[in-house]
Amino acid sequence: MANEMAHYAADCWDAEIQSSYGWIECVGCADRSAYDLTVHANKTKQRLAVQQTLAEPVVITKLTPAWDKKVVGVALKRDAGVVTKFVDELSEEELKDLKEKLEGPNA
Repeated sequence: MANEMAHYAADCWDAEIQSSYGWIECVGCADRSAYDLTVHANKTKQRLAVQQTLAEPVVITKLTPAWDKKVVGVALKRDAGVVTKFVDELSEEELKDLKEKLEGPNA
């Protein structure tokens, strides 16, 4: 709620865990927005903003491995971590090649 946030926060999120002591906040994330720059700009009387207008939005499509860790763990057991790390570190081109092989006619 707004009355539960720090004065500088545009929004806040908490992660809580339920333990034998009850619910405990273990992580608190505050979206500070441009609070720090705004305060500094007001004090120094310097505009601290950068603006660049683009003719069109920049859209980037990137392949990212998605893991069902339960399935991978059951299938690969101790090797699951090594395999997922290896695939996660592949380049975009290597991921495309792997995807084509996995979805190819012989898959």
